[in-house]
Amino acid sequence: MKFRLISNSLFLEYEAVKSRREILERCILTELEIRKLTKAFYSVCQWIQIYYLWRPNLIDENDNFLIELAIAGNSRQ
Repeated sequence: MKFRLISNSLFLEYEAVKSRREILERCILTELEIRKLTKAFYSVCQWIQIYYLWRPNLIDENDNFLIELAIAGNSRQ
């Protein structure tokens, strides 16, 4: 089974986005269905602890945590 990498930072971002009013208004799923879907997604995620912060200074500075996740999770993709 192929796992998806996730960290606390990415989890918090997913949780914030899925509760945005503009997302909920445009989505055909109910809030309960969205919760079930994300719960199913999280169940196939491999949670990665980030111990070292890398600051590659991406164009969007707020996305640096994704580089940290990829490095800490030894991602090859």
